[in-house]
Amino acid sequence: MPVLFTPHDAAQLSEENTGMACPDGSSRRKSVNGYTHMQVNGEFPSTTRTLQEVGNLTIVHLNEQDAGLYECIASNLVADIIATALLVVHSRSSLDSLLISL
Repeated sequence: MPVLFTPHDAAQLSEENTGMACPDGSSRRKSVNGYTHMQVNGEFPSTTRTLQEVGNLTIVHLNEQDAGLYECIASNLVADIIATALLVVHSRSSLDSLLISL
């Protein structure tokens, strides 16, 4: 039986940290041989700002260029399962300007 998972879309402020998980149910984690995260429509954030471990991707000090679609690929002997999540990064300065004008 394939491992099914769904990462969640996220909206974050720039300069914050975010995490994306590919949950697979703790009872099935052993059936996954490996995880890979990638950005679909842009350049993946530098390795100095990312941490990938056991199905989790953490990006620190977000900037607007980090926004986009991300894929998590879980692999085992039977298949590769791909799930996609959208990351939206809001500029702090844009939100500050909006709040001041209100």
